[in-house]
This record gives sequence, C-alpha cells and structure tokens, in this order.
Amino acid sequence: MGEKLTMRNRPALLVVAALAMAGQASGATVTLSPTDDALVYSFAPDTNYGDNPGLAGGGAFNGAEQWVSFLRFDLSGIPEGQVITGATLNLFQFLGGGFAPIGASVYRVANDSWSEGTVTWNAAPVILGVDLNDNTRISANDNAGTTYRGWSTWDLLASGQWNPATDLADGVLSVAVYSDAFRGTQTHNWCSKESDLTNCLIAGVETGPVTELRRPSLELTAVPLPGAFWLAATGILCLAPRAHRHRRTA
Repeated sequence: MGEKLTMRNRPALLVVAALAMAGQASGATVTLSPTDDALVYSFAPDTNYGDNPGLAGGGAFNGAEQWVSFLRFDLSGIPEGQVITGATLNLFQFLGGGFAPIGASVYRVANDSWSEGTVTWNAAPVILGVDLNDNTRISANDNAGTTYRGWSTWDLLASGQWNPATDLADGVLSVAVYSDAFRGTQTHNWCSKESDLTNCLIAGVETGPVTELRRPSLELTAVPLPGAFWLAATGILCLAPRAHRHRRTA
C-alpha cells in the first residue's frame, strides 16, 4: 500500500516539483531548416543560384573569384519569453580546395529582406568584398579546410558576438558563410536545402545515393527567462514551511 498523501509529506513533494521545474529549465532543443539559402558568385554577379543543390564560400585566383552563401532561419516558433542557450549551425562539406587548410566563418546579416529566389552578387544584403559593416562575425570553423569532407559545425554563441534577442524579436536570423581567406585562394562547398539523396555526394568518393539527407540545419536550445523560472520555483519552495506549520496546528 502506498503512503497516504498528508500534509506531513507534502513539503517533500513540493521540493520534488521544484526540482522537476529545474529539469525543464535545462531547455528544449529544436532543429530548424533554412527557409532560404543561396550562394552568390562574383564572376556571375547578376545570376541567381537559389535553386542550386549546393552552397559555396571562399575565393580563387587570389580573391578575384569569390563565393558567399546566405542562409535564413525562421525563429518565430520559439515561444515568447524564451532565451537561447545553445545554437549550432550544421553544414555538410562535400568538396573543398585551396592552398591552405583555412576554415570558414559565419557572419550575422543585419538585413533580412533578401530571398533565395532573387539574391545575386550585385543584389546581396551586404557589400561583398569591400567591408563587413552590416555584419557581425558569429563563429569560425577550423574543421573545414582543403581536404575535410563531412559535417562542419559552428557554435554561434561561443564568441559572444551574437545577441539572439534581436533576432528572436523579429523572428528571423540571416547569416553569411564564407572562407576566412575571403580574398585568397580557399573554397568550400556545402549541401543546400535543395540537396537530395543523389546530388550531394563526397566528390571523388561517392557515386550513388546516400542514406540520409545532408541539408543545412540550425539546432537551437531555448529555456524560459531565468527570472520567471526562479520566481516560480521560489514560490513553490516557500509553500513548504507553510504546509508544515499547517500540519502542526491541524
């Protein structure tokens, strides 16, 4: 027979409830696919590549030829009053090349008005190859050099340069990805959201369909605002002494 629920054991149950809330505060992780992604190419400055099954970043011929990729994510599904405690961008590199094992960086793009169906080198949301006035560098990646093939990840919170609250407020995050050797000779090629099981293969190694899609994704972990959680948890714990006193006077 289980113990009867009385005022005597209720304080312990209230503590358990508070601990359960603490477990919820560890956050829930969601995986987002980009709503838009596209590469832009300096040698075809008015061409749109929004339906291309690949993305690219880097430069060739000492920077005379350049690629930059843009991705946009819809954050409107994150409930109001949540804070982002984890953010990882995942891209699959199927081809890379150059003369130095230089990785790629992710930059926040301030202008979210671009779309994959219209963006070109000449109509990009930043002044490419000139400066990064519109951008904030979020994260660098060193595991995407000249020979690496596979998943590359960027921790968007590691540098402390991105404040997610701004993008949570308008519900959109836009980023640009390209090689750190933007003016040098270093290229990266990643799968896009248009990639399927047959057209994003590791160059020179795979010749047939793969078993899993290799499309870009953004993994976000969100938790309630700390103040709201601790206020609720404190309120629960404060009830315990009152319940105990009630038992003694009952």
